[in-house]
Amino acid sequence: MNTGIKLILVAISATLLSGCGSNTVYDHHQAVDNGGWQIDQDLRFSVDINDTLSPCDFYIDIRNTRDYAYSNLFLFITTTFPDKVVRRDTLECPMADQYGKWYGRQSRCHVDGRYLLHNHIIFPIKGSYTFQVTHAMRDTVLTGIEDIGLHVEKSQL
Repeated sequence: MNTGIKLILVAISATLLSGCGSNTVYDHHQAVDNGGWQIDQDLRFSVDINDTLSPCDFYIDIRNTRDYAYSNLFLFITTTFPDKVVRRDTLECPMADQYGKWYGRQSRCHVDGRYLLHNHIIFPIKGSYTFQVTHAMRDTVLTGIEDIGLHVEKSQL
């Protein structure tokens, strides 16, 4: 295939791909300390919002090792709004069934799960929102959790 035809195909592909907008508003992950997730260690995510009309879905992403000792994970999520109003949620993330079979996408040593925090929520005001995530398990040092993520996307109608 000659160079001119290749350039035309690349231009057409780029045009088609740019027409397909992403629904992702925010997607960021933070690694947990290798020594374990301390009960007082919070992971913070800052999201700048300009759209107060489109409903969004909020997810917490969890990557754990197969050595994680529990079948679930409880999290506290504290949201600070731009006007300094604070909201606290508790989220239970079921990670394995009663027989120890992991939910989520599995690789040789990791399991990646996504858990719905809020569905079809509209940001009430523009500005910077802070999401603070801490574990709510009984262990003061939680091992087997490798990273936590916050994923926000526009709701599908």
